[in-house]
Amino acid sequence: KSGPPHLTLNSLENTISLLSPLIKEMDRLNQELGDSNKIEVIIHLFLQQRKKRGALVSKYSSIRRWNLCKKRKYEKRLQNMDSSLRELSGVLQVGQALDTQRL
Repeated sequence: KSGPPHLTLNSLENTISLLSPLIKEMDRLNQELGDSNKIEVIIHLFLQQRKKRGALVSKYSSIRRWNLCKKRKYEKRLQNMDSSLRELSGVLQVGQALDTQRL
């Protein structure tokens, strides 16, 4: 069940703000080390999700208050995006663990 809209938006925003610096650092290190394409794919997925997030939040913000069905639909999409980003974060953690073991 979905929570209040502001909590959904806050959760998504928190996820993005936590992952953004990590993704940027991984991208920088990846370029420095000429590392594998796997990281590039993950970075690309994250950047795509971030762009989609902007469009989705914009659409959500423009929905009139009385249009509850449409609001719920977009809330669900925002929640799914947040879940997707959290899953991506898990993939990144596994990648980090593997990289650490390689050292």
